[in-house]
Amino acid sequence: MDIALIGVPITYGCSLNGAQYRPSKLRQNKIIDLIKENGHTAYDLGNVPVPVVPKEEKYNGHENIKHLHPVTEINTNLAHKVYCSLVAASSVILCSSYTFFIRVP
Repeated sequence: MDIALIGVPITYGCSLNGAQYRPSKLRQNKIIDLIKENGHTAYDLGNVPVPVVPKEEKYNGHENIKHLHPVTEINTNLAHKVYCSLVAASSVILCSSYTFFIRVP
């Protein structure tokens, strides 16, 4: 099976620092090697870019929704990477601050 790894190092919505390091930690702990050791082909598609937003600008998109524009941009970019991977017939692993998703055909 071809597996694509996509990182989403985001902290928006999380009140604690550190969640953004999860994709890097998985890579440092050799997730690609683990996938390969189990007989699969792995492609690391890198991280989705996450824009830095100053604290005073977190409500710029909406008065009640924090980080509306950056989160929309991040999710749009993520959707594009996932779509391109699926068109290439790869399964997808998403490594974000909150989820670890695996799609198996």
